[in-house]
Amino acid sequence: MRPSHFLRCASAVLHMTAAAICLTCFYGIMMWAGLAALSFSAFHAWRVTGLKHTGSVHKIAVNPQLRAAIFIGQNQTAWEAILLDSSTVTANALFLHWDTGSRKIWHAVLPDMADDESYRRLRVWVRWCQTKDNTAPLPSAKDDFPMP
Repeated sequence: MRPSHFLRCASAVLHMTAAAICLTCFYGIMMWAGLAALSFSAFHAWRVTGLKHTGSVHKIAVNPQLRAAIFIGQNQTAWEAILLDSSTVTANALFLHWDTGSRKIWHAVLPDMADDESYRRLRVWVRWCQTKDNTAPLPSAKDDFPMP
């Protein structure tokens, strides 16, 4: 996956709008505190939308048995994951809720984050290829048996 150009632009526009409001509606210490908070927020948003955050999902792989693995972080550690029922598919975005067994991850996928065919296949898999077998709970890391 690549960073979403649309998401980065929307984040920048929203932060600039908030800074303009802060400059026009506040004065003194409140204005400076607001601008400092907005600069921290903009920096964090730029890292998250650029997939540079430690919990960013960089790749989604689905095997022939329709089980998913997500690759997280800069070193792209692979985790077998289950897509939870709270995931949402809209016309222009996928809001995926993953369970890796040790943690739950929310992940937004926009069409400009992948090529058209990969986005279409992921969308079809999310919408139609979830079986009862996909939703079985993963064994925890402390269990003695290997994962299938």
